[in-house]
Amino acid sequence: MNARFGATVLAIAIIGISLPGTAHAYIDPGSGSIVLQMILAAIAGGVFYFRSALARFVGFFRRNDEGKSGD
Repeated sequence: MNARFGATVLAIAIIGISLPGTAHAYIDPGSGSIVLQMILAAIAGGVFYFRSALARFVGFFRRNDEGKSGD
């Protein structure tokens, strides 16, 4: 395949996606609930991931005084 053929296919795909069409679809409340749960789970997962990463980062620079006797 040459570059011109790839550009033609890409142009046709973009035009096909951008043209509005009639959508005979129905989204029930259960679908909306699942989407909401996915969004909330992604946010919660991101919070826990970044808290864990921050704890590892801070722990790397924190002094380790364990094992030293200060008495």
